[in-house]
Amino acid sequence: MRVILVRHGQVQQGPKATFYGGADVPLSSLGQLEAQKAGVFLKEIRFDHIVCSPLSRARYGANQVAERQEPVFEPLESVDGFREIDRGRWFGLTQEEVLREWPGDWEAHQANLENWREHGGESIGDLRDRVLESLEILRSRWFGRTICIVSHLFPTRAMLAFGAGQDLTEWERFKIPTASISALEFTSRGSCEVALVGKVPQKDEVASESSLFPSFGKTT
Repeated sequence: MRVILVRHGQVQQGPKATFYGGADVPLSSLGQLEAQKAGVFLKEIRFDHIVCSPLSRARYGANQVAERQEPVFEPLESVDGFREIDRGRWFGLTQEEVLREWPGDWEAHQANLENWREHGGESIGDLRDRVLESLEILRSRWFGRTICIVSHLFPTRAMLAFGAGQDLTEWERFKIPTASISALEFTSRGSCEVALVGKVPQKDEVASESSLFPSFGKTT
């Protein structure tokens, strides 16, 4: 099974970057253009199924992919397990504000990525577990097929880390720009391998399956 992972485009933000996580933050005009470029990039890939987070920024990206399939792909499947991480009381705050208003939160979070959720949101481990559970359901239903998952930074990192055998402390090594393309491949032996990480499509660039998956043509 081949899995294309697409991160949503840039969102609307104020002058300072804040934690927004699983809130339904709209795309900026640039973010819409980024998502459209990702859709063009993937137009030659024939998908058997397209899945997205329920948040509007991911759904927009999924629609850009679906509308460029021939014939137009429908329906999309919305999966709550691919929603971005819940940031709890950090929502709307910058990291500097979190450090000032909730002293000790950030240090405790970094010291226990697996289980710390005292901000009222999710731990990184919580997010990983629900994302990988959702991925396993798709694997069981669509094994041997090609699917697309449009979601967010942390869910994408969770799936790539799974494929690479990396633990939570290694997630930040996966650079996933907005509207970038990553890819996983499940082999017939049951293993999962990372084929591509954080490819940013250029204007009018179109991918082939062999450019995304080095083992294209082999039985998986």
